[in-house]
Amino acid sequence: MVRVFVYGTLKKGQPNYPYMINGANGTARFQGRGLTVEKYPLVIAGKYNVPYLLNIPGTGHRVTGEIYAVNDQMLQFLDEFESCPDMYQRTPVRIEVVEQEDESSPPEGTPAVNSILECYVYSTTTYQPEWIHLPYYDNYDSFGKHGLPYVLREAEIETGSSINDHRLLNRINNLFSFIAENFEICQQGRRQILKKTARKQFLKVGYIP
Repeated sequence: MVRVFVYGTLKKGQPNYPYMINGANGTARFQGRGLTVEKYPLVIAGKYNVPYLLNIPGTGHRVTGEIYAVNDQMLQFLDEFESCPDMYQRTPVRIEVVEQEDESSPPEGTPAVNSILECYVYSTTTYQPEWIHLPYYDNYDSFGKHGLPYVLREAEIETGSSINDHRLLNRINNLFSFIAENFEICQQGRRQILKKTARKQFLKVGYIP
């Protein structure tokens, strides 16, 4: 089992929390609530109003979330759900425990309050430059006063299917959304690849542009 810190739609009471308690996805055992030791910018962006934790430590706020112990199956599910590593990257982050699962009689292995843990967090380095200037949040709530509720993906709305049956479709939808929101960055990368490829071809025939 490894520990994962969730800060967005996978938290209790949020739109995607049912995936965390669906045994078909694997095992996720809630261990308590935590707070990032370092500050991070947590923003809501894109046409789906997705919460993104930008991997810029030292900027923003200490972010509140939930700590789960997950097995390999659930970790693989979360990687696919978060389109890791294309949209999000799973990285270890230090988390301070602020509340245990059951403070009166915590199960064995439950981290102590005020202890510092290393948990996996799905943050991102692949974001639009203007996202840095969006409002930063310390505790995400899809139904908060910001007026930016999370929008379910079209695949889930149109088919009513669970992500377990359509993981590939979900991944494709995420990638298309990412490409649409980062079109110019993708275009620049494409031009660089074409330029390098053309140069290699020129070198093969003895021409150096």
